[in-house]
Amino acid sequence: MLLHILHEFLADEVRNMEQDRLEDIPLALVVAVEDRSAQVASLGKQLQGDLLIAQFAEELLCVLKDKVNSLFVVDVRPHLAISKDSNAFSCAAYLPEIGNTPKEGDILSWAESSAVVFANSVLGARCNRNSGMLDLFGSILGYVPEFGLLTDEGRKAKWKVIIKCTKVPEAQILGSAIGMKVMEDVPYVIGLDKLIGNELDDKTIGYLKDFGAATASNGAVGLYHIDGLTPEAKKYGEKLILPDAKEYVIDDEEIERVYRSYPIMWKKPNKKGNLVFIGCPHLTFEQLNSWTDRIVNGLKETKRKKVVCRTIMTTAPDIADKFKKTPKYNELMATGVKLTSICPLMYTNNPITKSRRVYTSSNKLRTYSFARYAKDQEILDFIVGKAGK
Repeated sequence: MLLHILHEFLADEVRNMEQDRLEDIPLALVVAVEDRSAQVASLGKQLQGDLLIAQFAEELLCVLKDKVNSLFVVDVRPHLAISKDSNAFSCAAYLPEIGNTPKEGDILSWAESSAVVFANSVLGARCNRNSGMLDLFGSILGYVPEFGLLTDEGRKAKWKVIIKCTKVPEAQILGSAIGMKVMEDVPYVIGLDKLIGNELDDKTIGYLKDFGAATASNGAVGLYHIDGLTPEAKKYGEKLILPDAKEYVIDDEEIERVYRSYPIMWKKPNKKGNLVFIGCPHLTFEQLNSWTDRIVNGLKETKRKKVVCRTIMTTAPDIADKFKKTPKYNELMATGVKLTSICPLMYTNNPITKSRRVYTSSNKLRTYSFARYAKDQEILDFIVGKAGK
């Protein structure tokens, strides 16, 4: 029965794809084999125990080994987002503290858009923007169809984005601008490395995490290349840009134009915010430390002991545990800020939260909720009592 469900699901996935792309997608369908159903049912029962889905996938592949087309791409099993423990439930499960970090060239079966774009761009792994169900079955089987961003051709840039800003642009706004312009295409960004450096250190990782999340949520970007910085751009340079690529120039004025274009969705837009979320996607360890220092120093400047508005910072459970072992954790708690591992998007999915005036520096949260976006410095000034909206 399970085999039949897989067959029907994959068949529907093919039917739903754009007709002009079908011939480029070597997707093999799993065929129902009734005499194997008892074995599959037995394996399914084991899932009620402590058996990981990764182990289930290995057993299922044994059942299907003579039925799976060789055109499937191997092997996604080492990078299931749930393969470690419950602490791995994070939109940023690729961060080193969580331990689910793919290597360059690894094939993945992921669906979370901000994780997909980070893995493709910053780590050099290969993954399409999968639907949740395709992600699930890819993880169960340990195989995914080979097309799109899994191919060399699919990873070439259709846009050349030239950065002419005089200072480091806000990652969330720059990503938003590029995402809204290129939509699902691959951009090759020139000039950003001159502003943020050409090494993937902790600070740059955090910047690219937020930048990528904005390109993926404000557009549909699954991969970007940063000239002189990201792995494939360092290896191949502008050879990654297609001959007929379009061009988009971003300067300080363009960044400000995009920022001013965001709508305010609050029912009472003239009132001040009453809830602040920082960390969507989840904050890195470096970002958590940086925000703590900025908040503590900001409160000293305003001669306050606690933030003036309910403020929630979110990070992955493992990063939170690591941070709690440092002196900065007590410093942050003393300011009245709450630290959690919830997903702000899931929180704001509750209809009751529409009455809240949520303030955030996350463009992803702004896009998928009624939250109002503000730059990092504006958020800081607001919560320490310097200014606010």
